[in-house]
Amino acid sequence: MNNSNTLCSQEFQVLVFKTNLTDSDSVQQVDEYLQSLKGIYHTSVDLEDWEKVLRIECHSSIKSSQIKNILTDLGYSCTDLVH
Repeated sequence: MNNSNTLCSQEFQVLVFKTNLTDSDSVQQVDEYLQSLKGIYHTSVDLEDWEKVLRIECHSSIKSSQIKNILTDLGYSCTDLVH
């Protein structure tokens, strides 16, 4: 995560989604795209979990709807998970 020591907790959030990502190629595609966006600090996907959980550490200005639109544009789906 970049510059995590300089972020206030009010500026930082973790978004968690259920996805239909199935393999390392799809994870890499999504990760590369998300990492290129300003305000995305770290992403991870748990392919072992039945919900294929995508976890995004990001600036509070990033909205879950933006992430959903990005994944849809890349050909995937995601649904918010309560954490």
